[in-house]
Parts: sequence; C-alpha cells; structure tokens
Amino acid sequence: LGFIPGMTYDDEKFEQNLKGNQDQTDVASLYLDEGYLRFNLDPDIQRAGKDSLDITIHVYERNQFQIGQVEIKGNKKTRENVIRRELFTRPGDFFSRALIIRSLRQLAQLNYFNQEKLKPDTRFVDEKTVDLIYEVEEKSSDNVNASVGYSGAFGVTGALGFTITNFSISDPLSGGAGQILNFDWQFGEGARFRTFSLSFT
Repeated sequence: LGFIPGMTYDDEKFEQNLKGNQDQTDVASLYLDEGYLRFNLDPDIQRAGKDSLDITIHVYERNQFQIGQVEIKGNKKTRENVIRRELFTRPGDFFSRALIIRSLRQLAQLNYFNQEKLKPDTRFVDEKTVDLIYEVEEKSSDNVNASVGYSGAFGVTGALGFTITNFSISDPLSGGAGQILNFDWQFGEGARFRTFSLSFT
C-alpha cells in the first residue's frame, strides 16, 4: 500500500496502490499473480478525530484458479510450437497476470506479430479453472538490402542481400518455423572480388 500510520493521506495514491499502479506492485496485482481472479477489495475509510483517518480493508479472496488450456489464435504462418516456446503460462499452473505480460513481451520480441494486436483473453471453465487465449496478428518481418557505387579507380562496387526471419528449412515456401536465413553478396573492382555469405540459425 505504501502507507504507514502518521503519513499524509493521498486518495489517488491509495487507490492506485490498492487496485492498479503502473509498476504492478499494487495489492490487486499480488492477488492476480497468485491466481485469485475473483477476489474483491473493499476499503472502509472512517474519520478518527479532526485530522486523521482509520482505514480498514475487507478482502474477499475466493478461489485460486489454475490454467486449463492455453489456446493460440490468428497464426496463419508461424507454427504453434514456435509461439508456445515463448510462453511462460502453462496448463496446470496457477493463473498469473505477471507471467501473461512477460509472455506477451517475448512474443513481441520475435517481431513476427503486430504488437498493437497482441492480446490475451480468458475463459472460465469452472470455479477453479480458467483457459487462456493468446490472439496474434502476423506481419512481414523479412528484409532485402542492396547498394551500388562506382569509382574511377575501382569501378562498380556493391552489395545485395536478404534476411528471412521466420524461415523453415524443411518447408521453405511456407516458412513459420522461427528460423533465420541470411544471404549477402558483395562485389567490387570489376570482377576482381566477389564475397558470398550464407547463414542459418
């Protein structure tokens, strides 16, 4: 809560630290990270004398929820196992909002998906189980680069290359295996040198 007896009361700070602040160190976040999806916090604030307040917080925890299924929607190219290996939420674990946020960050770092459309959803199965749904929207993350130059001493020089970031060596036309293929070709001084570079991760 960030309050101790004797401190000056700040209503905005109190509400944020109770039900939601930017650092996710509020009381509500502590419960959501331990699986308490249907908890309730009911503060009771009473005057005590001329310049003081007594605060009583009634907490209704209810049940902890475990994760049932983890579903992925919207992936038309990227294979499901490539997405699942980035997730920190697994069936059987207790629901945790912090791990969901961490999973979304990992998916964003892949650079395969539109970050603005990355969103999680929940579906209650019973009083102790909840399913998680991750919805993604794919985007192109491949790139091509080319450069060319000319000088009287060395003639034409240049480079050509491409990077495919969501490649599949077993199915190169479809891709989606989360592999990286990179090719670079550099040339210069007429035909005096040519350099080829091919890498696969």
